[in-house]
Amino acid sequence: MGIRTRAMTGAVVAVVAVVAIRSLPGDPASPPATPVATTAAAVPQAMGQVASDDDATAASLPIPSHLRGVAVDGGVDLDRNGSLIFNRKLKNLFHHMIGMAEGDPARLSGVRESLRTWLLEQATPATARDEVMAAFDRYMTYLEAASHVQLPSQSPGDLERVYQTLALLRRQHLGQVMAEGFFAEQESLDRYTVEQRRVLADDTLSPDERKQRLDALAQQLPESLSRPLAQTRKISQLAQDTESLRASGASQEAIDRLRTERFGPEAAERFRALDQQQAHWKQRLVSYQAERDAIRADSSLAPEAQARAIDELVARRFSGTEVVRVRGLGNY
Repeated sequence: MGIRTRAMTGAVVAVVAVVAIRSLPGDPASPPATPVATTAAAVPQAMGQVASDDDATAASLPIPSHLRGVAVDGGVDLDRNGSLIFNRKLKNLFHHMIGMAEGDPARLSGVRESLRTWLLEQATPATARDEVMAAFDRYMTYLEAASHVQLPSQSPGDLERVYQTLALLRRQHLGQVMAEGFFAEQESLDRYTVEQRRVLADDTLSPDERKQRLDALAQQLPESLSRPLAQTRKISQLAQDTESLRASGASQEAIDRLRTERFGPEAAERFRALDQQQAHWKQRLVSYQAERDAIRADSSLAPEAQARAIDELVARRFSGTEVVRVRGLGNY
């Protein structure tokens, strides 16, 4: 695996890492997750600029086969002067391109060129195209740096330090304008999360006082965050009530009725399908872990042979983003 591919792999896992830090145990607005920190051997500078060809040559590049016919999430906006606007669309475009690689090393090495080819297909002006590619390089370097950030605990103090570290890394690698364009809403949510944890950890508050403070915090968020947050809290409350029903021995029909009352029959069906998917994934993971542990316990295999056997096992049992998920969960 080349240096550029290793760097790209580290950045893909970094996306998982940063997202995992967002969804922390104990947060009623978030599902349980485990923060991930990766050690990447790649040097970010190795992802440096690819020399630009002239438009005639570049325009002849074909769209990679795995991108053909796929609707691209995100896009490129320019201001009246033709300069690049750093917004959610651009960030989504970067994540879409990274995600299309599905953790496949053969595709990871071509992510940057896939983005460049897509820009050409969209007839993006040359100057703006160069801006996008430079922004992508900065973003990948940021993701690589962010992948090394670790969360010691879920305490408000540790959370605040992690969020401050990420905010600093963004401004170091992206610059102030790009950092705010990509992460302004996220950083508002980060501040909310820290204060929310402080309220939840305050044993001097009564249940009513705690609810009032949490509601007041939520009202300080911009509408783009407060509305989905309210929906997330409803889903989180449903999850808690569902677990209570299961613990009391309630039937699946009773759980379905609760879900239907809260969110309607179609959503109840989706929740049930998700239950089945999660149960199937857990079965696969348990089966893999048992076979992996057997390999590790085989004293006839040298450490290098064990590592190769586990790599082969992962390749047989999982594909694409599942591999990233297994690694991110610490099960590799």
